[in-house]
Amino acid sequence: MRRIKNLLLVGLVVLTALFSSCSKDYYDTKTAGEDFLQQNAKREVVTVLPSGIQYEIIFDNPAGSYPQFAEASEITIKAIYSVRFINDSVYTESPYVQVIELSDRPDNFWLEVIPKMRVGAKWRCWVPYDYAYGEEGQDVSKTGYDIDPYTVLVYDIELTHAQ
Repeated sequence: MRRIKNLLLVGLVVLTALFSSCSKDYYDTKTAGEDFLQQNAKREVVTVLPSGIQYEIIFDNPAGSYPQFAEASEITIKAIYSVRFINDSVYTESPYVQVIELSDRPDNFWLEVIPKMRVGAKWRCWVPYDYAYGEEGQDVSKTGYDIDPYTVLVYDIELTHAQ
């Protein structure tokens, strides 16, 4: 009986070490993102929303209308966008207009940003991890994450149509 208790204790220690090392793997990612957002917020051209989402208007279209949505579950837009990491490496680009169902997006910052944009405008948005892919990241394969947990993302969005 004593041997079983010792084995269980050793197993618990090993599991604790494994889980604590996993969270440490992303500590640098989280810290780098927080530091980046703090410095970026100091730039005069950057607007910081209460959520912590930041944006810069690259191009505004004064003649464009603001999106009007009856219900959040029915929000569809058309946009050209790219997603980068804060080190400027590209995650994805859509050089063509994409139809985006906002209610289906795991990166829910869209619902906060798009209603503030005019159709025809282009914005750069810095998205804290909790409005992007969160503490889990985006795991699309068995070999790792496409987007690590705690990752701040940079979106360039050109809003071409909103209904």
